[in-house]
Amino acid sequence: MKGYGATVFRKQDDDFREAFNKELEKMKKDGELLKILKKYGFTENELPGDVTTEQLIK
Repeated sequence: MKGYGATVFRKQDDDFREAFNKELEKMKKDGELLKILKKYGFTENELPGDVTTEQLIK
C-alpha cells in the first residue's frame, strides 16, 4: 500500500491550483522534487509517478 500527500485549494482558486500543478510537474521532471524529498528520507520508490487524483478517488 502506498500513501499519497496532498495539497488543498479553495474551489475558487482554479488558476492558483493549475499554476501549482504546473510547477510541481516541472519539479518532478527535472529531479528537484526528489532532491527535496530525499532530505526527509524519501526515495524514488515513494514518488507517486503518474497517478492522478481522479484515479485515487475511484
